[in-house]
Amino acid sequence: MVDKLFVLLTYTIRYIYAGVRKRGKTMKKSTPALFNTVEDNFKKYCESTTLHGFQYIPRTGKIWRSLWSATILLAIGLAFYLLYQNVKEYTTSAPITTINDTAASLADVYFPSVSICNVNQMRKSVLKRSGFIEEDIKYRKYLINYYMEGSQSESLTTTDEKKFYELLGRLEKNYNWNKSEPLGSITTQKCEDMIVQASWKPEVGQVVTKYNYKATRFVTDYGVCCRLFPQLDLKSENTASETFVLQDYFDIKPGVRSGDLNGLRLHLDVEGFEYAFFPRESVGFVLSLADARDRPVVSQTGFFLAPGTDNRVNVKITKVVTDPGLIDGYLANQYPPQRRNCYTDKDFQPEFYNPGTGFRYQISNCMYDAMVHKILENCTCRPTFAKFVITTQETMELDKNYKACFGDRLLCVKKWTDKWGGEEDNLDRTVNLLTGKEEQCLQACDVQTDNIFISSSQYPSQYTFPDRMDAFCSIVTKVRDRICKDEYRKYSFESQFPNGCLTYNRYPNICKVSSAEIDTSSLDKDFVDAVVKYASDNFVVVKVKFCAGKPTHPFARKSVQIINVVAN
Repeated sequence: MVDKLFVLLTYTIRYIYAGVRKRGKTMKKSTPALFNTVEDNFKKYCESTTLHGFQYIPRTGKIWRSLWSATILLAIGLAFYLLYQNVKEYTTSAPITTINDTAASLADVYFPSVSICNVNQMRKSVLKRSGFIEEDIKYRKYLINYYMEGSQSESLTTTDEKKFYELLGRLEKNYNWNKSEPLGSITTQKCEDMIVQASWKPEVGQVVTKYNYKATRFVTDYGVCCRLFPQLDLKSENTASETFVLQDYFDIKPGVRSGDLNGLRLHLDVEGFEYAFFPRESVGFVLSLADARDRPVVSQTGFFLAPGTDNRVNVKITKVVTDPGLIDGYLANQYPPQRRNCYTDKDFQPEFYNPGTGFRYQISNCMYDAMVHKILENCTCRPTFAKFVITTQETMELDKNYKACFGDRLLCVKKWTDKWGGEEDNLDRTVNLLTGKEEQCLQACDVQTDNIFISSSQYPSQYTFPDRMDAFCSIVTKVRDRICKDEYRKYSFESQFPNGCLTYNRYPNICKVSSAEIDTSSLDKDFVDAVVKYASDNFVVVKVKFCAGKPTHPFARKSVQIINVVAN
């Protein structure tokens, strides 16, 4: 078709050229025979063709011939233009996605890690041991404001400053603390005191239960928290968080089972008697679920759980998988990340949160990296949550060149954490190590979204709790054998439960053997009531379980098909 149009265009130009020339005897003598033949053939074509307008060219006068010729040339030019636009639309067309919405296979779903953050970030026993409790409250407030919350100006006199740094020196000596670490690393609740019991079913018919478990402790944007990786921490009775290496987190396999009998069950102790962190008014935990290779943004995704409650955290999955053809297949060259609007680890690696430090590409990790960069740039200090277990050249440079944020600079840190992900401050873009350029954070090409539904009931039942030996004895042994044997913890405990240790020590031999059954009806009522009250005031029970979800699988195809181009 294109070839025919080209021949027609050539004939038309030649015929017009011949028509506007003076058709004298001289011209006829100089005109090649071939040109005359072409001209005659073109006249015959114009007279016999059904294409509108061509028949008027040889029959009309010079003026009309020129007008008709110009009209036909314009039409042919327009046809070529439309053809060009059609081809261009095909070559630049974006993919159309079709959604295949089917029942999810839970074998492809990853069970998330669970970050558990106590609202309280300052234990009363720590203040007692360092001498802060006996002194004026202003020293405690200054300690928390300056090293944890941020203070706009120093409010201590010279005499008060001297006294404060004397107390601070005791704190540093007692807990071997240096100011390169967050204060919360020594003042917050220990994981083994928080996680009283953790149960998990790694295999059908197998249950792993651990008591007073020492999970991984890490710093978040909310404070110092404990993070539990069920596939690693509860894989067997012998696993311990201190032995995990980087590759372990990437080797976690997908696969969960739905139903009440599966999932993760936790008994958590909030230790309300230790609360001394005055900036926060509530009591309880903040929990956040995230993939083991993601940085949990607790202040953005966390949810509160109150003591004295039994909670069901039902997780329903939405899984989005990008057509592999767009990433590594036949469409990969036509659809770079910016066109397909998603990244993989091969496309984008943030400077701090990348596979080298234990993280995969995810938009939350990318935005977290952007936030750290903004804090370093504007606050000229290292935020406490930018402390990495796995070190790289970039993270070592960070520790070397920046001191930890304290005092006024903590207010600067809070300013930027509150703006997490904001486009107006460029918190949605960061440096890509693979290109060396600052690029916008996009969604990951494969995304698992955990949709959380929480229901709660009162805990414990005063009628049945004494007969539940595992929970009943976990409180007895913790209070009697651990809290009451620590001078400073005992002080905090008895400030809320006067003479509580005397009550618990009344029965020094019960619960020594975990499997032994106890007839609680034979125990003193005030003793049983004390245990039930402790559970009501401090215990949080959490069951994280999965529902069968519906993953969405987008598959890409051209919005303009090649058959449409040919037809047009």
